[in-house]
Amino acid sequence: MKLSFRKLAFIVLPGFAIFASCHKDNNPSNPTPAPTPLQTYISGDTSLSIYNAAITKANDASLFTSTDSVTVLAPTNDAFRAAGITASTINSMSSSAVDSLLRYHFISQSADLNAGKYTSFTSTLGSPIYGYGGTTDSNYFNGAQATRVTIPGSNATLYRLNSPLGIPYSSAGNYFTADTSLSYYNAALTRTGLDPSANSGWTTVLAPTNSAFVAAGYPTIASIQNADSAKLRTTLMYNMLPGQYFSNNYMGLSTVPTSINGANVTVGTSLTGPTFTGTGNSSAVGFVGSNQIVGTNTVYQPVNGLLVQ
Repeated sequence: MKLSFRKLAFIVLPGFAIFASCHKDNNPSNPTPAPTPLQTYISGDTSLSIYNAAITKANDASLFTSTDSVTVLAPTNDAFRAAGITASTINSMSSSAVDSLLRYHFISQSADLNAGKYTSFTSTLGSPIYGYGGTTDSNYFNGAQATRVTIPGSNATLYRLNSPLGIPYSSAGNYFTADTSLSYYNAALTRTGLDPSANSGWTTVLAPTNSAFVAAGYPTIASIQNADSAKLRTTLMYNMLPGQYFSNNYMGLSTVPTSINGANVTVGTSLTGPTFTGTGNSSAVGFVGSNQIVGTNTVYQPVNGLLVQ
Protein backbone atom coordinates (compact mmCIF):
# COMPACT_ATOMS: atom_id res chain seq x y z
CA MET A 1 0.00 0.00 0.00
CA LYS A 2 2.88 2.39 0.70
CA LEU A 3 4.28 1.80 -2.79
CA SER A 4 0.99 2.70 -4.48
CA PHE A 5 0.68 5.82 -2.33
CA ARG A 6 4.15 6.99 -3.44
CA LYS A 7 3.31 6.37 -7.08
CA LEU A 8 0.17 8.46 -6.66
CA ALA A 9 2.18 11.29 -5.12
CA PHE A 10 4.60 11.38 -8.06
CA ILE A 11 1.71 11.48 -10.52
CA VAL A 12 -0.30 14.16 -8.71
CA LEU A 13 2.38 16.61 -7.67
CA PRO A 14 3.64 17.61 -11.16
CA GLY A 15 0.04 18.13 -12.28
CA PHE A 16 -0.56 20.35 -9.26
CA ALA A 17 2.44 22.51 -10.21
CA ILE A 18 1.02 23.11 -13.68
CA PHE A 19 -2.44 23.88 -12.25
CA ALA A 20 -1.02 26.37 -9.77
CA SER A 21 1.00 28.23 -12.41
CA CYS A 22 -2.17 28.84 -14.45
CA HIS A 23 -4.19 30.22 -11.51
CA LYS A 24 -2.51 33.30 -10.10
CA ASP A 25 -5.43 34.04 -7.77
CA ASN A 26 -4.46 31.18 -5.44
CA ASN A 27 -2.91 32.25 -2.16
CA PRO A 28 0.64 30.78 -2.13
CA SER A 29 1.22 32.14 1.37
CA ASN A 30 -1.37 29.75 2.83
CA PRO A 31 -0.74 26.37 1.19
CA THR A 32 -2.40 23.16 2.35
CA PRO A 33 0.07 21.49 4.72
CA ALA A 34 1.45 18.14 3.64
CA PRO A 35 0.13 15.18 5.67
CA THR A 36 2.34 13.98 8.48
CA PRO A 37 3.87 10.48 8.26
CA LEU A 38 1.34 9.36 10.89
CA GLN A 39 -1.61 10.59 8.79
CA THR A 40 -0.10 9.01 5.69
CA TYR A 41 0.30 5.67 7.44
CA ILE A 42 -3.26 5.57 8.78
CA SER A 43 -4.92 6.69 5.54
CA GLY A 44 -2.75 4.35 3.46
CA ASP A 45 -3.39 1.19 5.51
CA THR A 46 -6.59 -0.39 4.21
CA SER A 47 -6.84 -2.61 7.30
CA LEU A 48 -7.42 0.59 9.33
CA SER A 49 -10.17 2.01 7.12
CA ILE A 50 -12.83 1.88 9.87
CA TYR A 51 -10.48 3.70 12.23
CA ASN A 52 -9.84 6.26 9.49
CA ALA A 53 -13.60 6.62 8.99
CA ALA A 54 -13.87 7.38 12.72
CA ILE A 55 -11.30 10.18 12.37
CA THR A 56 -13.35 11.71 9.57
CA LYS A 57 -16.66 11.32 11.42
CA ALA A 58 -15.31 12.94 14.59
CA ASN A 59 -13.47 15.65 12.66
CA ASP A 60 -10.37 14.69 14.64
CA ALA A 61 -7.71 14.97 11.94
CA SER A 62 -5.91 17.57 14.07
CA LEU A 63 -5.05 14.84 16.62
CA PHE A 64 -2.71 13.28 14.07
CA THR A 65 -0.96 16.37 12.66
CA SER A 66 1.67 16.56 15.38
CA THR A 67 5.15 15.16 14.91
CA ASP A 68 5.64 14.81 18.68
CA SER A 69 5.95 11.54 20.58
CA VAL A 70 2.31 10.47 20.75
CA THR A 71 0.92 6.94 21.07
CA VAL A 72 -1.99 5.89 18.87
CA LEU A 73 -4.02 2.76 19.62
CA ALA A 74 -5.74 1.75 16.39
CA PRO A 75 -8.13 -1.22 16.32
CA THR A 76 -7.95 -3.00 12.98
CA ASN A 77 -10.99 -3.54 10.77
CA ASP A 78 -11.14 -7.17 11.95
CA ALA A 79 -11.07 -5.97 15.57
CA PHE A 80 -13.90 -3.51 15.03
CA ARG A 81 -16.00 -6.02 13.10
CA ALA A 82 -15.55 -8.67 15.78
CA ALA A 83 -17.01 -6.12 18.22
CA GLY A 84 -19.94 -5.49 15.86
CA ILE A 85 -18.63 -2.15 14.58
CA THR A 86 -18.47 -1.32 10.87
CA ALA A 87 -17.93 1.91 8.95
CA SER A 88 -21.73 2.23 8.78
CA THR A 89 -21.89 1.89 12.57
CA ILE A 90 -19.33 4.66 12.96
CA ASN A 91 -21.25 6.92 10.58
CA SER A 92 -24.50 6.31 12.48
CA MET A 93 -22.94 7.41 15.79
CA SER A 94 -22.83 11.01 16.96
CA SER A 95 -19.61 12.90 16.29
CA SER A 96 -19.10 13.38 20.03
CA ALA A 97 -19.41 9.63 20.72
CA VAL A 98 -16.85 8.81 18.02
CA ASP A 99 -14.60 11.58 19.34
CA SER A 100 -14.69 9.96 22.81
CA LEU A 101 -13.86 6.59 21.26
CA LEU A 102 -10.83 8.02 19.45
CA ARG A 103 -9.60 10.06 22.40
CA TYR A 104 -9.67 7.01 24.66
CA HIS A 105 -7.38 5.34 22.10
CA PHE A 106 -4.89 8.24 22.01
CA ILE A 107 -2.09 9.06 24.47
CA SER A 108 -0.32 12.44 24.12
CA GLN A 109 3.08 11.02 24.99
CA SER A 110 5.30 8.07 24.29
CA ALA A 111 3.77 5.13 26.17
CA ASP A 112 6.89 3.38 27.43
CA LEU A 113 5.64 -0.06 28.45
CA ASN A 114 7.16 -2.03 31.31
CA ALA A 115 7.86 -5.67 30.60
CA GLY A 116 5.62 -8.07 32.49
CA LYS A 117 3.39 -5.54 34.25
CA TYR A 118 0.71 -2.96 33.59
CA THR A 119 1.48 0.77 33.70
CA SER A 120 -1.10 3.55 33.77
CA PHE A 121 -1.21 6.23 31.05
CA THR A 122 -3.69 9.09 30.67
CA SER A 123 -5.68 9.16 27.45
CA THR A 124 -6.69 12.44 25.81
CA LEU A 125 -10.21 11.61 27.01
CA GLY A 126 -8.82 12.02 30.53
CA SER A 127 -9.41 8.41 31.59
CA PRO A 128 -6.51 6.05 32.32
CA ILE A 129 -5.36 3.34 29.93
CA TYR A 130 -3.22 0.46 31.15
CA GLY A 131 -0.37 -0.81 29.00
CA TYR A 132 1.62 -4.04 29.38
CA GLY A 133 5.02 -4.63 27.82
CA GLY A 134 6.02 -7.80 26.04
CA THR A 135 7.54 -8.58 22.66
CA THR A 136 6.70 -6.57 19.53
CA ASP A 137 3.64 -8.72 18.88
CA SER A 138 2.51 -9.32 22.46
CA ASN A 139 2.01 -5.93 24.07
CA TYR A 140 -1.38 -5.26 25.63
CA PHE A 141 -3.62 -2.32 26.45
CA ASN A 142 -6.49 -3.08 28.85
CA GLY A 143 -6.13 -6.73 27.87
CA ALA A 144 -6.31 -6.10 24.10
CA GLN A 145 -3.32 -7.51 22.24
CA ALA A 146 -1.31 -4.80 20.51
CA THR A 147 1.30 -4.94 17.75
CA ARG A 148 3.76 -2.04 17.78
CA VAL A 149 4.39 -0.12 14.58
CA THR A 150 7.16 2.45 14.21
CA ILE A 151 6.18 5.27 11.83
CA PRO A 152 9.14 6.23 9.59
CA GLY A 153 9.87 9.95 9.74
CA SER A 154 7.78 10.46 12.87
CA ASN A 155 8.20 10.30 16.64
CA ALA A 156 4.73 8.78 16.90
CA THR A 157 4.16 5.14 17.80
CA LEU A 158 1.10 3.25 16.62
CA TYR A 159 -0.22 0.02 18.14
CA ARG A 160 -2.59 -2.10 16.08
CA LEU A 161 -5.20 -3.54 18.49
CA ASN A 162 -7.02 -6.85 18.13
CA SER A 163 -10.00 -5.38 20.00
CA PRO A 164 -11.33 -1.84 20.55
CA LEU A 165 -11.11 -0.67 24.16
CA GLY A 166 -14.29 -0.22 26.16
CA ILE A 167 -14.69 3.41 27.22
CA PRO A 168 -14.95 3.73 31.02
CA TYR A 169 -18.18 4.91 32.61
CA SER A 170 -18.30 7.59 35.30
CA SER A 171 -19.71 5.08 37.78
CA ALA A 172 -20.61 1.41 38.09
CA GLY A 173 -24.26 2.40 38.17
CA ASN A 174 -23.99 4.12 34.80
CA TYR A 175 -22.22 1.08 33.38
CA PHE A 176 -24.92 -1.35 34.50
CA THR A 177 -27.65 1.00 33.31
CA ALA A 178 -26.06 1.19 29.86
CA ASP A 179 -25.39 -2.56 29.55
CA THR A 180 -28.81 -4.15 29.89
CA SER A 181 -27.30 -7.66 29.67
CA LEU A 182 -26.05 -7.10 33.24
CA SER A 183 -29.33 -5.91 34.80
CA TYR A 184 -29.68 -9.13 36.83
CA TYR A 185 -26.17 -8.66 38.21
CA ASN A 186 -26.99 -5.07 39.12
CA ALA A 187 -30.12 -6.29 40.95
CA ALA A 188 -27.97 -8.83 42.82
CA LEU A 189 -25.54 -6.11 43.93
CA THR A 190 -28.47 -4.03 45.15
CA ARG A 191 -29.98 -7.01 47.01
CA THR A 192 -26.71 -7.80 48.80
CA GLY A 193 -25.44 -4.24 49.30
CA LEU A 194 -22.13 -5.09 47.64
CA ASP A 195 -20.10 -2.42 45.85
CA PRO A 196 -16.96 -3.82 44.18
CA SER A 197 -15.47 -0.34 43.80
CA ALA A 198 -15.68 0.34 47.56
CA ASN A 199 -12.53 -1.69 48.23
CA SER A 200 -9.30 0.19 48.85
CA GLY A 201 -7.40 -1.79 46.22
CA TRP A 202 -8.22 -3.21 42.82
CA THR A 203 -11.03 -5.71 42.26
CA THR A 204 -11.68 -7.70 39.11
CA VAL A 205 -15.34 -8.60 38.68
CA LEU A 206 -16.38 -11.65 36.69
CA ALA A 207 -19.86 -10.24 36.08
CA PRO A 208 -22.45 -12.89 35.11
CA THR A 209 -24.87 -11.90 32.36
CA ASN A 210 -28.65 -12.13 32.70
CA SER A 211 -28.69 -15.52 30.96
CA ALA A 212 -26.05 -16.76 33.41
CA PHE A 213 -28.33 -15.91 36.34
CA VAL A 214 -31.30 -17.60 34.63
CA ALA A 215 -29.25 -20.76 34.09
CA ALA A 216 -28.21 -20.68 37.77
CA GLY A 217 -31.81 -20.70 38.98
CA TYR A 218 -32.73 -17.00 39.03
CA PRO A 219 -35.34 -16.76 36.24
CA THR A 220 -36.39 -13.16 36.93
CA ILE A 221 -35.15 -10.03 38.65
CA ALA A 222 -37.90 -10.58 41.21
CA SER A 223 -36.33 -13.93 42.09
CA ILE A 224 -33.07 -12.12 42.80
CA GLN A 225 -34.81 -9.47 44.87
CA ASN A 226 -36.41 -12.22 46.97
CA ALA A 227 -33.31 -14.40 47.26
CA ASP A 228 -31.49 -15.10 50.53
CA SER A 229 -29.22 -12.03 50.64
CA ALA A 230 -26.47 -13.69 52.69
CA LYS A 231 -26.22 -16.69 50.36
CA LEU A 232 -26.33 -14.47 47.27
CA ARG A 233 -23.67 -12.18 48.74
CA THR A 234 -21.31 -15.15 49.21
CA THR A 235 -21.91 -16.19 45.60
CA LEU A 236 -21.18 -12.70 44.28
CA MET A 237 -17.98 -12.49 46.33
CA TYR A 238 -16.90 -15.80 44.78
CA ASN A 239 -17.13 -14.00 41.40
CA MET A 240 -14.81 -11.18 42.53
CA LEU A 241 -11.03 -11.39 42.40
CA PRO A 242 -8.83 -9.15 44.55
CA GLY A 243 -6.38 -7.39 42.23
CA GLN A 244 -6.24 -6.03 38.69
CA TYR A 245 -6.58 -8.75 36.06
CA PHE A 246 -6.84 -8.26 32.33
CA SER A 247 -7.28 -11.21 29.99
CA ASN A 248 -3.53 -11.70 29.44
CA ASN A 249 -2.87 -11.72 33.20
CA TYR A 250 -4.55 -15.12 33.45
CA MET A 251 -1.99 -16.71 31.13
CA GLY A 252 0.06 -19.31 32.96
CA LEU A 253 -2.18 -19.31 36.05
CA SER A 254 -3.96 -22.46 37.23
CA THR A 255 -6.00 -20.80 40.00
CA VAL A 256 -6.86 -17.29 41.18
CA PRO A 257 -8.01 -16.25 44.67
CA THR A 258 -11.51 -14.86 45.18
CA SER A 259 -12.86 -12.32 47.66
CA ILE A 260 -13.74 -15.22 49.97
CA ASN A 261 -10.71 -16.07 52.09
CA GLY A 262 -9.19 -19.39 51.11
CA ALA A 263 -11.54 -19.94 48.15
CA ASN A 264 -10.01 -20.11 44.67
CA VAL A 265 -11.39 -20.68 41.20
CA THR A 266 -9.63 -22.78 38.58
CA VAL A 267 -8.32 -21.01 35.47
CA GLY A 268 -8.29 -22.70 32.08
CA THR A 269 -7.88 -21.68 28.45
CA SER A 270 -10.04 -21.78 25.34
CA LEU A 271 -9.94 -20.43 21.80
CA THR A 272 -11.88 -17.37 22.95
CA GLY A 273 -9.84 -16.61 26.06
CA PRO A 274 -9.50 -17.67 29.70
CA THR A 275 -12.07 -19.83 31.44
CA PHE A 276 -13.01 -20.19 35.11
CA THR A 277 -14.46 -23.05 37.11
CA GLY A 278 -15.76 -22.93 40.66
CA THR A 279 -15.82 -26.00 42.88
CA GLY A 280 -19.57 -26.22 42.32
CA ASN A 281 -19.57 -25.69 38.57
CA SER A 282 -20.08 -28.60 36.20
CA SER A 283 -18.63 -26.65 33.26
CA ALA A 284 -16.24 -23.77 32.76
CA VAL A 285 -17.33 -20.14 32.55
CA GLY A 286 -15.88 -17.87 29.87
CA PHE A 287 -15.81 -14.28 28.70
CA VAL A 288 -18.74 -12.83 26.77
CA GLY A 289 -17.09 -10.98 23.89
CA SER A 290 -13.94 -8.97 24.54
CA ASN A 291 -15.54 -6.21 26.57
CA GLN A 292 -13.36 -5.30 29.56
CA ILE A 293 -14.41 -2.07 31.24
CA VAL A 294 -11.97 -0.36 33.59
CA GLY A 295 -13.22 1.75 36.47
CA THR A 296 -11.18 3.76 38.97
CA ASN A 297 -10.17 0.62 40.86
CA THR A 298 -12.33 -2.04 39.21
CA VAL A 299 -12.12 -4.19 36.09
CA TYR A 300 -15.46 -5.56 34.88
CA GLN A 301 -15.38 -8.69 32.71
CA PRO A 302 -18.82 -10.04 31.64
CA VAL A 303 -18.95 -13.86 31.74
CA ASN A 304 -21.47 -16.44 30.57
CA GLY A 305 -21.92 -18.28 33.87
CA LEU A 306 -22.22 -17.84 37.62
CA LEU A 307 -19.30 -19.25 39.59
CA VAL A 308 -20.47 -21.29 42.58
CA GLN A 309 -18.79 -23.16 45.40
